[in-house]
Amino acid sequence: MQDFFAALIHRWRANEEHYHWHVLPDPDTMRRLLFAPYRALTHGREPLVPVQPEWMHGTIQHFGPVEQVTDQEIADIITVVRTRCRHLEPFDVTVDPPQIWPGGVVCPIRPGESLRRLHDVTVEAGQQVTGERFEVRPAPFYPHLTL
Repeated sequence: MQDFFAALIHRWRANEEHYHWHVLPDPDTMRRLLFAPYRALTHGREPLVPVQPEWMHGTIQHFGPVEQVTDQEIADIITVVRTRCRHLEPFDVTVDPPQIWPGGVVCPIRPGESLRRLHDVTVEAGQQVTGERFEVRPAPFYPHLTL
């Protein structure tokens, strides 16, 4: 298995903060349905480090370094995202059973199309406000939750 963080070194320096868009599931639900049942996959297996339930998330977009985005740009991006999300219908997702991916133990999330719409909204809002200063990540978008 590849070291997930080693792959980020060239684009995310140590101690550098970045903005992200995340979907945050309920930690108690994550503890009950994913953390506890799949403990044998993630605990006591060096060098894996299990994600605690309160930190589990689905990344919609990894935007850019905090120091390179102004407060006004963030406010404008949030306004655009809120406006566009008003037009999205609520939807349910299913977190599939864990799989071993190159960078960790992950659960794919489906339907990917619903989360992809959120990804498109955040990417388009960021580009509307900041142009193309920041690389679109993840690209391609692959909805998942890391254990």
